[in-house]
Amino acid sequence: MRRSNPVTKVFIAVIALIVAAVCLLYLVPKQKKLVSACTEKTVGWVDYVYTTGHSGLTTHYRVTVMYFVDEKEYKGSLSTSNKVYRDQQVPLSYDPDDPNTFYIKNLSPSPDTYEAVGALACTVGIVMLIASIIPSKKK
Repeated sequence: MRRSNPVTKVFIAVIALIVAAVCLLYLVPKQKKLVSACTEKTVGWVDYVYTTGHSGLTTHYRVTVMYFVDEKEYKGSLSTSNKVYRDQQVPLSYDPDDPNTFYIKNLSPSPDTYEAVGALACTVGIVMLIASIIPSKKK
């Protein structure tokens, strides 16, 4: 049976911990700030949808949304794995101080998603670090 190299385990651990740090220290606060800033509600329409790729059974989309605030038109785009259709109405929240900033509850990434990914990556990183420290048994 082939044994894994401790350097490989450390490399995987470092990458996992970097992903955890980015999720937990940057993306979660950024999304929480976005959600808390977007206090006004309106209805938008999906203006354009295109497929950006696939991962396993999941399809990823880039969506452009059009909405109006005080009779002025705004457009914004986001990435999602939820299927949406052109001309579909979507309830959205926007920042009253900057209507270009918006959040769509079921389409925009949730802070909870980033927390879960960060926690999982942190766990993998710690396990791989421990695995690289503990000597493997020789048969």
